Amino acid sequence: MTYCDIRYFTYCDIRYFTYCDIRYFTYCDIRYFTYCDIRDMTYCDIRYFTYCDIRDMTYCDIRYFTYCDIRYMTYCDIRFFTYCDIRYFTYCDIRYFTYCDIRYFTYCDIRYFTYCDIRYFTYCDIRDMTYCDIRDMTYCVIRYITYCDIRYFTYCDIRYMTYCDIRYMTYCDIRYFTYCDIRYFTYCDIRDMPYCDIRYFTYCDIRYFTYCDIRDMTYCDIRYFTYCDIRDMTYCDIRDMTYCDIRYFTYCDIRYFTYCDIRYFTYCDIRYFTYCDIRDMTYCNIRYMTYCDIRYMTYCDIRYFTYCDIRYFTYCDIRYFTYCDIRYFTYCDIRYFTYCDIRYFTYCDIRYMTYCDIRFFTYCDIRYFTYCDIRYFTYCDIRYFTYCDIRYFTYCDIRDITYCDIRDITYCDIRDMTYCDIRDMTYCVIRYITYCDIRDITYCDIRDMT
Repeated sequence: MTYCDIRYFTYCDIRYFTYCDIRYFTYCDIRYFTYCDIRDMTYCDIRYFTYCDIRDMTYCDIRYFTYCDIRYMTYCDIRFFTYCDIRYFTYCDIRYFTYCDIRYFTYCDIRYFTYCDIRYFTYCDIRDMTYCDIRDMTYCVIRYITYCDIRYFTYCDIRYMTYCDIRYMTYCDIRYFTYCDIRYFTYCDIRDMPYCDIRYFTYCDIRYFTYCDIRDMTYCDIRYFTYCDIRDMTYCDIRDMTYCDIRYFTYCDIRYFTYCDIRYFTYCDIRYFTYCDIRDMTYCNIRYMTYCDIRYMTYCDIRYFTYCDIRYFTYCDIRYFTYCDIRYFTYCDIRYFTYCDIRYFTYCDIRYMTYCDIRFFTYCDIRYFTYCDIRYFTYCDIRYFTYCDIRYFTYCDIRDITYCDIRDITYCDIRDMTYCDIRDMTYCVIRYITYCDIRDITYCDIRDMT
């Protein structure tokens, strides 16, 4: 049969059908179909299909398809596809193309390939490839490749490569290399390489090196060295060193130090310190410090601190703090605090706080609070509260509250409240309330309630 309306056929041996409207076929042996509208077929053995509109096929054995518009195929065994527009493949039996022999693919958008033998790729956009054997690739946009055997790469834009065996690379833009065996590199722009065996480097622009054994280096521009054994260094510009044993440094330009034992530092410009034991530092410009044990610091400009144990801070400009244990903070400008244990805050401008345990707050401008346990709030401007357990509110301007458990609120202007459990409210202006459980309300102006 040919050219038939067989839309309801299932489980048939129609091996020689061609040019049929079989859009509702499922579970059929149609191995020789070509040029069919089978957009809704699923679970079929269509091994020899070519040039078909199969955009909605799923779960098929189509291992020999070539040159098809299969942009919406999912869950398929397509291990032998070549030259296809496969940019929208998902959930196929090639789990993001892993461990596949696709050696003749060229010019494909395969940005999510991993663990593939693609040794002959050239000029491809494979920006997210990792763990591949691409030893002969040249001039590719592979900016996110990591863990590759690319020992013969030259003149490539591989700025984000890490953990590679690139022992013979020279003159490359590899600014972000890390953990590589580059023992013979010279005169390279490798400014962000850390963890390398570079013991023979001299006169290089290696500003972002970290974790290196450079004990005999002299007269180098190593501004951004970190984690180095530099005991014997002399005459170096180390203004950005981090993770070093520099316990007696004072009055240095060490802007980018992090993770250092600098317990005796005083009066330094260390604006980018992070993760340091600086327990006795006072009066420093440390604007960008994060994750530090600075329990005794006072009067500092630390406006960008986050995630610190700063339980004894007072009178600081910490406007961007988040997620801190700041139990004893008082009188601070913390406008952007979120998710903090600030149970003892009073008189603060915390207008943007959300999701906090602030059960002892009083007299605050908290206009934008939402989803808080604020059982003991009184006298607050909370006009934009929603979804709160505010059962003990009294005397508040909560005109726009909706969906709240406010069963003990009294004397409130709640004009626009809807859908609330206010069973014990009395003396309220609730003229616009609708659909509420107000069974015990007395003395209210509810003229428009429905």
